[in-house]
Amino acid sequence: MSLSLYFTLDLLDLQELTKGMLRVSHIKFYFFVLLFVCLNSHLSAQIELSKGEGKILKSANSFYENGNFLSAKDLYQKLYNKGLATGEISFKLGKCILNAEGDYEVASEYFLKSNESKFPESYFYLAKWYHFKADLDMAIEHYKSYMAIINGKIEGHGDINDYITSCNTAKEMLANPVDVEVENLGPIINTVHAEYAPVISMDESFMLFTARRPNTTGGKKDASGRYNEDVYMTTNVQEKWSDPKPAGPSINTENNDATVALSGDGFVLITNKSDESGKGGDLYWSRLSGDEWQEPIKFDEGINTEHLETGASYSADMRTLFLASNRPGGFGGKDIYKVEKLPDGRWSLPENLGDKINTIYDEETPFIHSDNNTLYFSSNGHSTMGGYDIFKASRNLDKTWNVPENLGSPINTTGDDLCFVLSAEGKHGYLSSKREGGVGNYDIYVVHLADEPKQLTIIRGIVSAGAGDDVKPVGAKIIVTETETQKLQGIYTSNSKTGKYLILIPPDPLTFTT
Repeated sequence: MSLSLYFTLDLLDLQELTKGMLRVSHIKFYFFVLLFVCLNSHLSAQIELSKGEGKILKSANSFYENGNFLSAKDLYQKLYNKGLATGEISFKLGKCILNAEGDYEVASEYFLKSNESKFPESYFYLAKWYHFKADLDMAIEHYKSYMAIINGKIEGHGDINDYITSCNTAKEMLANPVDVEVENLGPIINTVHAEYAPVISMDESFMLFTARRPNTTGGKKDASGRYNEDVYMTTNVQEKWSDPKPAGPSINTENNDATVALSGDGFVLITNKSDESGKGGDLYWSRLSGDEWQEPIKFDEGINTEHLETGASYSADMRTLFLASNRPGGFGGKDIYKVEKLPDGRWSLPENLGDKINTIYDEETPFIHSDNNTLYFSSNGHSTMGGYDIFKASRNLDKTWNVPENLGSPINTTGDDLCFVLSAEGKHGYLSSKREGGVGNYDIYVVHLADEPKQLTIIRGIVSAGAGDDVKPVGAKIIVTETETQKLQGIYTSNSKTGKYLILIPPDPLTFTT
């Protein structure tokens, strides 16, 4: 009765297009009968299961509800292959493939099958698929169909109007691309598996990144069937990246270990480590000693909480740390905060960057450039083309932030674009993205920028000690102070094995002593 009333109310809006109450009543009756037939067809398909098939479905649903999409996928696939391709089974099979394998193209085939039965959630996931493919008119059509079914908002998806707005933003940005070249780093770095979260030394001499590959330490998979995360390292040799190697046993464990940030000199790495169950995740830091990373040390409370801390970035002098967290007291999902190094070496309490940067949705992967005034981050809450887009915000002299600016197409796409980092000179940016034409799942890309180079000074050198033939590279502390004020600019170290150091400083008169 309630369903027939719902459609009656909707169709009363057609009175302006029809003449006569008799014709309107006929239309109402026609749609009620059509709905009744569709519902009965859907229900009959659901209940025509043998006892064994019913057990399989019950087990599949249990795995599905607990997030074990790999196990659920296999069971749904059995039912599907038996011809039990109901709207619900087809949809859940597609969603399991999407979550376990990250393959939206394969998953979309099952969403299309589910949509034949008018299964409600299929409209949303097909809309997302068309959105990703930049078939924006089809995406809008399916978003609107879904919105009509669920009345605009549903838990887990938010306001469907926001997705439609993103489609229109994508249309505008695709029609007005920015003058940059985005290049996939190719099969040396990217594989059919997921590679993401690149971090670079500011002179681009080396890069670390995260990957989910079969040779992951311990060979474990999570509940979705994905290999656990490991950290890999590659060096830049004559403008070409070397074959990546695991970052070493001190960094990689049997659990998830992911790159988060690298200090400007390349000597301090921040990683995110999960617990043995693969859940949670805290921030750790590790120093490069010679050519090996030391055992990671967990950041103190205040930086780490019982909630998620996923992204971070050091300022050039390593006295400010920006981080992303979903801790209580923010504006929405994950917000970006900053902490300052206190005179006694401890970190200050986190300060939320405010509502110009943070939204009711998620802000992720902060990166503060070496100029200390330009913040890059990803957001699905600001005006995006779809999913996460990369934004930048500049800081004023009074320490307030300007309104973030979308970096535009082709840096951003209708997929997820994350983990943007920029070289000190500002010529190259690196990001991870799931976009059309990639090698595999998430890939790593380099952005060749046409902007003016950043006004920074990069000092490189080697510290050595000894005399005559006994000169050897050594580790040393390098103190950088302003000439006129003697104000401390930063404390740096040289590599204990190679003696190399890299210092990023503003173009003011400075002197450094060792």
